[in-house]
Amino acid sequence: MYRAAEITLLTEARIAHGIHEAPTITERQVFATVSSLSEREREQARSMGLAPEIVFVLRLQDDYQNEKKILWQGEEYLVSFVNTSGDMLRLTAERSNHADSV
Repeated sequence: MYRAAEITLLTEARIAHGIHEAPTITERQVFATVSSLSEREREQARSMGLAPEIVFVLRLQDDYQNEKKILWQGEEYLVSFVNTSGDMLRLTAERSNHADSV
């Protein structure tokens, strides 16, 4: 099932403050199509020890700037794979365990 949605791409950077570093988060909202993974995609990921759950498809590759985290519907996802096809970009992601969360 496909549905249009606004997602938030998250970038974490460490900023030095004297001898300490503080994480800063940059958020960017973009539009994407959200879909589930095919059974073939799930099996391929499992064989590599990954557990992706969802795919976010962006219309323009320019919308993506190598962010590794996505916030959607109150849940944080980690990007596992990035695939391009023409002007479409597929971000395959798995739910964050929040131990590493932004």
